[in-house]
Amino acid sequence: MSAIAIIAGGGLLPRDVKEELQGKGREVHVIAFHGQTDQDLVQDVPHAWFGLGAVGKIIRYLKSNKVQDVVLAGHIKRPAWSELSLDVKAVMLIAKYGVRSKGDDGLLSAVVKVLEGEGIRVVPPDSILSNLKTSLGIMTRTKPDSYAIGDVEKGIKILKHMSELDVGQAVVIQQGLVLGIEAIEGTQQLISRSGELRRDKARPGGILIKAAKLQQSEQVDLPAIGPDTISQLRAAGLRGVAIEAGRSLILSKEETIKRADELGLFIMGVRV
Repeated sequence: MSAIAIIAGGGLLPRDVKEELQGKGREVHVIAFHGQTDQDLVQDVPHAWFGLGAVGKIIRYLKSNKVQDVVLAGHIKRPAWSELSLDVKAVMLIAKYGVRSKGDDGLLSAVVKVLEGEGIRVVPPDSILSNLKTSLGIMTRTKPDSYAIGDVEKGIKILKHMSELDVGQAVVIQQGLVLGIEAIEGTQQLISRSGELRRDKARPGGILIKAAKLQQSEQVDLPAIGPDTISQLRAAGLRGVAIEAGRSLILSKEETIKRADELGLFIMGVRV
């Protein structure tokens, strides 16, 4: 089997992908980013550290190490364009695809096109971790009540409109009130902010709803939750999460569901 590289952001997904590939005897490289990738991820594998704007250097590394496949895994905190040290290849990418004016989905789609144009195949994470995709239905002992179902339905409508503008993948709603919409800050900060804004502490808390954007490539950056998400929901006084079935990921699924059961939260996969 040819070598494969993980283009790695933060979070659990790069670790899970790496462990699965190593268990199958695959030669794994890690493309790591300063201030983004967890240090522990690179300890026992060939790797190199890059700035986010070093597109040409990354491609040269892949080719020099005969890497034919890559998987994009983990969350990247996108800085302002002025903070990036763009190499020539990155500047050409911007000029060709106009990504400066696009959101995250447009940028990632352009990156995929550049890699594939160089003869490098982009592999979706769920093709490596077969149990990663969210299934339809309620997965926990705690069930959503009628208030929660109504909030989920409203959240799905909002996310459909948001996806047309390539804004974010998540929203928090409490009894019909929108407490927060995900933008550049990411889901963790959305949950924290929404917890501070939730209405009447005696009432049922809000619901996190996550869904892929309508135009989103399934090769990269699908919405995901994991055990830490559940702990964050509980800390913020929220009471559950609805996430799109078939086009989203649950990391460390058994642990995530177990934690939700222990904390009395619900997890449900929904159609969007």
